[in-house]
Amino acid sequence: MSDNKAARLDAGFEHDTISAGGRITTHLVVDIEALASKLETRASLAVAFAIDISGSMQGEPLDHVRESLVRLIDLLGDDDRASLTVFSDSASPVFPLSQMTQDNRASAKRRIRRLESQSSTNIEAGLAMARASLPDRERHERQVVALLSDGVPNVGAASPEALAGLAAGFRPDVSVTTLGYGHHHQEDVLHAIAEGGGGSYVFIPDPEECEVELATAIGAQKDIAIDGVEVVIRPRDGVTLDEVLLASSPRFSPDGMIVRVPDMPEGEKRSVAFKLTMTPPSAPGPWRPVEVELRYRLAGSQNVVSKTLEVELPVSRTAKLSPARNAMVLVARADRVMKEARTIADRGNYDSAAALVRGFMAEVENAPGYVSGDGSPLSETYEQLLDDAVAYETRPSAESYRNYKRSQLGVDLGAGGGHRQFKGASGQSRLYRDAVAGDLPEARLIVEIGPNAGDVIELDKTTITFGRAGDNDLVLSSGQISRRHFRVVGIKGAFTVVDLGSTSGTQVNGRHVSRPWPLRPGDRIQAGEWTIRYEQSS
Repeated sequence: MSDNKAARLDAGFEHDTISAGGRITTHLVVDIEALASKLETRASLAVAFAIDISGSMQGEPLDHVRESLVRLIDLLGDDDRASLTVFSDSASPVFPLSQMTQDNRASAKRRIRRLESQSSTNIEAGLAMARASLPDRERHERQVVALLSDGVPNVGAASPEALAGLAAGFRPDVSVTTLGYGHHHQEDVLHAIAEGGGGSYVFIPDPEECEVELATAIGAQKDIAIDGVEVVIRPRDGVTLDEVLLASSPRFSPDGMIVRVPDMPEGEKRSVAFKLTMTPPSAPGPWRPVEVELRYRLAGSQNVVSKTLEVELPVSRTAKLSPARNAMVLVARADRVMKEARTIADRGNYDSAAALVRGFMAEVENAPGYVSGDGSPLSETYEQLLDDAVAYETRPSAESYRNYKRSQLGVDLGAGGGHRQFKGASGQSRLYRDAVAGDLPEARLIVEIGPNAGDVIELDKTTITFGRAGDNDLVLSSGQISRRHFRVVGIKGAFTVVDLGSTSGTQVNGRHVSRPWPLRPGDRIQAGEWTIRYEQSS
């Protein structure tokens, strides 16, 4: 596929027409799609691991990390390269960036197995040293820093803003993905680093899930189609930018206002919204108040590709709303509302957080074109708002709230409302996940109680998700069920139930699932009004 066919750009205003004269406010919606590639070979991967070895990692947590890294070294391709940095009170190199030859793999695994826990947590030093291990990006190579931490930074820079700024400075050549390990890491810091670095934040609640999640996160890097993605907005005279939604704050340059967008896998569609105030011409007629440019690179390429659109907004005697774009603007505003509610809930004021979310839900319900449960981005956004409202209304304990929050930080309304951690049902991420799942039995799930009683779900892949959202493998349509409620995932040769931070919980044989639960024949999974039996062939 040629560079200029790797992405699609579209843009339009919230209004199909606006009235002449006077100052008005509207939104511009920019849509980007990373098109499916027909390349026979993918870019090789250079991954710099930055691993927390602070005192809290001692014992089972570090044991699982060592085991996971050893397994991942075996999964990397012969053309891939890897380095390892560890950090506690400072950062230290374990092995330099090396091509994954047989000898280098063996050497890397020996050094990984010798890792020991130490003292404090200096994320800044680990992040900086991992980046320094990556040289100038070579032709047809993606470069990624993968940082795993289980704690709170207590040495060096510690604020989300400072560490996000450090990660943002690595782009466009290097992306950053973070993995929050266990129930004591600082999710706001790791999420901010991933956002600044154009990658994803992954929540690993239990050491048993480390191998699957780390392998999936690295495999997902090979599914990236375009990186270094930027949207440039050039308003004409009389047009001012008030706010950017579904993206980071803009950088202002002589060339326009530049917004960075996360790296995009094949097939992903992403929207960014811009709130604009403008003074249209005094007479009806055609008007192009904004120019939009998309810049990107094919994954692994150094060549920047650009596409430019002059966005038209006809001036008429009356203003006319575009229902489709207005729906996307509501999605974008919902993202802001969710963040504001989260900030309120962080202070323990759950009632006010719930009231804010419920108020916006009422606005969505009255919006033209909103249809409950139709699978549209607006409908999926409403369902996400509902989950948040219910979570706040339960007035959870501080620990329960933080675990719910961590499980929701990957929700990506700009890309249709899916969860970045659970994308990758195909491609390299699935291959990596399958490789670490072990030798799984031939098994199935049978719905015993529930609206679809009698249904049989063959466990023919390593991860099956269950919940209210339409992108689950089995949709459980009920107010008692969260959008992503639980999953059955292959771990070390056994199908295992993992609760996904659901508000009402998941049980196996009447017992609450608080950590991964390996299934045995005859086990019954309970969620809401559903009871699902696990069976496997002998």
